[in-house]
Amino acid sequence: MARLTENQKQSFNIDLTALIQIPSVLKKYQPQESNPFGDDIQAALDLMLSIGNRDGFHKFSVDNFAGVIEVGEGEEVGILGHLDVVPVQDGWTCGPFSAIIENGRMIGRGVNDDKGPTMAAYYAMKWIKDSGIPLKKRIRLILGTDEESGMRCIKHYLTKHEPSSMAFAPDAVFPLIYAEKGIHSCEVSGIESSIIAFESGQRLNMVPEVAKAKLSTDVSELFNDYLISNRFSGEIKDGWLIVYGKGAHAMQPDEGINAASLLGKFLVKVVDSPFTQLLSKMDNTGKVFGVDYVSNEMGPITFNVGLVSVQDGKFSIKINTRIPKGYPHLTKFERVLSEFGTYKELNNTPVHYVSQDSPLVKTLLNAYQTVTGDMKSKPITIGGGTYARMFPNAVAFGAMFPGREDVAHRVDEYMVLDDLYTAIEIYIQALLDLAT
Repeated sequence: MARLTENQKQSFNIDLTALIQIPSVLKKYQPQESNPFGDDIQAALDLMLSIGNRDGFHKFSVDNFAGVIEVGEGEEVGILGHLDVVPVQDGWTCGPFSAIIENGRMIGRGVNDDKGPTMAAYYAMKWIKDSGIPLKKRIRLILGTDEESGMRCIKHYLTKHEPSSMAFAPDAVFPLIYAEKGIHSCEVSGIESSIIAFESGQRLNMVPEVAKAKLSTDVSELFNDYLISNRFSGEIKDGWLIVYGKGAHAMQPDEGINAASLLGKFLVKVVDSPFTQLLSKMDNTGKVFGVDYVSNEMGPITFNVGLVSVQDGKFSIKINTRIPKGYPHLTKFERVLSEFGTYKELNNTPVHYVSQDSPLVKTLLNAYQTVTGDMKSKPITIGGGTYARMFPNAVAFGAMFPGREDVAHRVDEYMVLDDLYTAIEIYIQALLDLAT
């Protein structure tokens, strides 16, 4: 069983620090440009490819939509990592792109999702290559650049390359994820003449932690009473009514506090309109509309009101939904939403499911158990969407360990460095089992 040396750990820390320090947040998608996802994301891709070149791997770019670092020949074992990160919220206790190490943790945007795990998978490849172990298959690390905003990078990659015959995405939890809920996104829009402006949300896959609205009438006293009576955090600033919630990943909306929804519950008291009615009623479960559902295997359907705006007399509410296998109410949900405004489907990605009895799942689970000795933790399903859903025979595999706090998309995102080192050792074992 592989064990890392202190020198290998330090080398990993240096490379990961350099990667975290690149603020690879999507600002604008320009598919016709040489850097389709922007200069910062391109810089992260260039850095990873340069590291692969430094260490003697074969590497290439796929039109700057994705990158590849690989070793070996023949049937392909794929690793699917991503280099883009979600935007930074207020409230960080350190620079989000400083990659500070303290108390055995590295803190920084992307260290958990997904630069740390991607670098861990790369270092597993590097350990195997440096050890001179002969491979019977090709190990290909595919570096995506748009996982957080639609996976257009991998969609483009698949126009040029076939999916790997087997693959894993180091972008979730151990021991592994064998199934992912479907992801549905939609928009409801219409006229809103009574509210001057409303702003909330950064991405559909993030629970909004700040919401603010501006009205033509003075409702300051009512708003302050609302905050105090409900013990909500908020203020009035420059004419804006502001509510503060708590950010979280949209796949786990209960882990956050949706600021847009909280503000909507106040606004409906002073403005009765389709916009305020929908915003105040839409919760994480859909129960008020009779579209809630719980799957015995995959858990409940969840809803996240992720992006909300009112501008120039028009409103937009965008909702991100994570749908378990067998959900029966999607058509009903669409019909209900259409009662509040113009309904538009933005995305509908089906459930991704790989049998727990498959050779891939059994091999990865065995690698995890061999390294950790943990025989109790079992493969699970999630509401998140990883690159695994882009390949037929792929699952999400680490790098967060059972019992650890899920800090993806949150303030002060971090990873315990010893966890990342152990993840490298698990990935080494898995790749040896799959490719030798």
